[in-house]
Amino acid sequence: MNFSMQIILDPKGIELIKFSDVDEESSESAQKITDLVQIIQNDTNHAIQAVKVNNSETETGIKMVNAAGQAFEQISDAVKKAAGEIQAVSGRSQEMSSSTNGLVVYGADFQCC
Repeated sequence: MNFSMQIILDPKGIELIKFSDVDEESSESAQKITDLVQIIQNDTNHAIQAVKVNNSETETGIKMVNAAGQAFEQISDAVKKAAGEIQAVSGRSQEMSSSTNGLVVYGADFQCC
């Protein structure tokens, strides 16, 4: 066995001698270190899992934002197309109105029998 000896002086000047088993202390210290390493490994694994979940959620969010952007582009294109069709119909309505006014004028000038 491996022992250590400590000589301690208390405030009254009395020497105390303490013997301890170095092998036992080393074994206990090694176990404490092993336990701490295990705790650190577990915490690290939990952190890695949290990062993976966060990355997955971020990727899902990015896909959703991209899909929303595409939907807004499609809506914008549809609105532009509808606006163009409304202008075309408006233009045709004005042409028809002008033609109708001309017919009314011609009809008013027309005399029968």
